[in-house]
Amino acid sequence: DLEARLDAIAGSLADKVDSCCAVVRTLEAEASALKAEEARLAERRRTRENEAARVVEYIRECLRSAGLQRVKGPRFSASLAKTPGKVVLDVEPAEVPSLFAKTETVVTVDKRAIGEALRAGEDLGFAHLEVGERVVIR
Repeated sequence: DLEARLDAIAGSLADKVDSCCAVVRTLEAEASALKAEEARLAERRRTRENEAARVVEYIRECLRSAGLQRVKGPRFSASLAKTPGKVVLDVEPAEVPSLFAKTETVVTVDKRAIGEALRAGEDLGFAHLEVGERVVIR
């Protein structure tokens, strides 16, 4: 009697897990399709941004060649304005006086080397391995 009940539970659990695995595959396929769509839309956005920048440059050249600072149309107006300016270095960054330079120290942890040492049995005292488990669907 107990064995029959356990077999029934195991059978229904196998069916549930199988159905859940099918849902996982469907969701993964949808996620993959969405990722491809994101890439396609990002490329389309970049294209539109570049097109807009080219049209703005065309407007700038038209205003310059006409010798005008401002043009007003029925819906929009366009004018040339000075930018605040950007800094262009005339020397290498190392040659800039320390008054105008920042020094940054970057520490990068080599987790691969730490992992290898821990797997080799070393007790490092500042790190440990956390071994988990994952579900493999085939």
